[in-house]
Amino acid sequence: MRQMGSGALVPGKRLQQICLRARSLVEEGDRLYDTIDYLAALKRYRQAMTITRQALKMETRKRAQKLWHRRRARILRNMGDCWYRLGNFDRAECCYYFALRSSRRSGASASALARVYKDLGDCRYSKEDVVSAEKFYRRCLQLARRAKHKLLLVVSLLDLADCFRRRGDFRGAQVRYAKALVTQEACAELDRKSVAIAARGDILEAVGECYFRLRDNARAKHCFEQALECKSRVFGSDDPCLRDLWLRLSHIHVAEQQSVLAVPHLERLVALLRKYDPSSLETARTKTRLAQCLAVQHRNIECAQLCEEAVQILEKHLEPASGELRQCLISQANAFCWLNQYVDAERVARRLLKEDSAAGLDLQTARAVHLLGVSLAGQQKYAEALPHHKTGFALFNRIKGPQDPETVSSAQHLRLTEAYLSKNPSDLKS
Repeated sequence: MRQMGSGALVPGKRLQQICLRARSLVEEGDRLYDTIDYLAALKRYRQAMTITRQALKMETRKRAQKLWHRRRARILRNMGDCWYRLGNFDRAECCYYFALRSSRRSGASASALARVYKDLGDCRYSKEDVVSAEKFYRRCLQLARRAKHKLLLVVSLLDLADCFRRRGDFRGAQVRYAKALVTQEACAELDRKSVAIAARGDILEAVGECYFRLRDNARAKHCFEQALECKSRVFGSDDPCLRDLWLRLSHIHVAEQQSVLAVPHLERLVALLRKYDPSSLETARTKTRLAQCLAVQHRNIECAQLCEEAVQILEKHLEPASGELRQCLISQANAFCWLNQYVDAERVARRLLKEDSAAGLDLQTARAVHLLGVSLAGQQKYAEALPHHKTGFALFNRIKGPQDPETVSSAQHLRLTEAYLSKNPSDLKS
């Protein structure tokens, strides 16, 4: 993109000097661009632009003028790239428009025009003008098809799919991602095997995201697993670029009640977050999710430890009565009950009920009341536990219905506590 054309030099000593000077300036600008010094690169490109204007005024032959227009278009694209990297999308778009005009004057190929249309689409997309961006990407797609340029075809299909996904049309996005995937597999220009595998992984991940948004978990899981395999082959099994794939796969496994399969993905995610972002809200949420999966497998020691870590982070970010913090505390109290650490369970449950007074009566309140009753009963404080069991059972029965497993479990605890208080052996046995 940032190289001078190698066309024939125009006759005349002065024009030859101008051509060599312009080429030297562009090459210097390219080196500065590669070192991320975009302002210095812009300065060189502007100097080269001034020289090409002089050459166009001096040149009279039409064929030579086309060569200079081609060089001018490439310099303008280089300038647009610099402005784009600097975040000035308006100036970048202006440069790309002038580059498009010069490309047309030079009789540029369909693939060269397609690249400029893609640049214009990228500017509009970055400015969140998805409708205009989609028009430019469609034009890029048409030119890529005309030029039979497979790599550009893949890129334009992916850009179009991103536009569809951005405006919530996941079905349309999925169709275009699938087309891009088929085209990419037959694309001879991706001659490096690792590049081809990584590109396939990116597209599969995007297709899986569309299926996930459409709540087609079976197809989403299949795409995510293939994407994970592709990217793991290129980047390794613990690379940060796999973060979103671990998260999505864990969501699907939890939704399918396959917590055993979700745990390895969540463990990798927690290890990554501990290393790079240990005190973020996302880290706490991931630890809570992992703790809940471990609780299903009765790995209660690890569950309690993760909940403790998550609570410490959540307290810094959220209000005491927030739903996320309460849910994490419920998981912690439940783990303490399973570990027979009823004193700790009572402490957490009482804290929950204190905060629930601000949050109101809901399912989390029912669970907190129930856990308080269980923790008191575990300490043989049956008289104190009985009213909490009754309240918990009444809340579960009202919120979830009499046949729900949590309601049934609450009823069993209530009967057991009543049996202990009445000291009726038959009730205890039942």
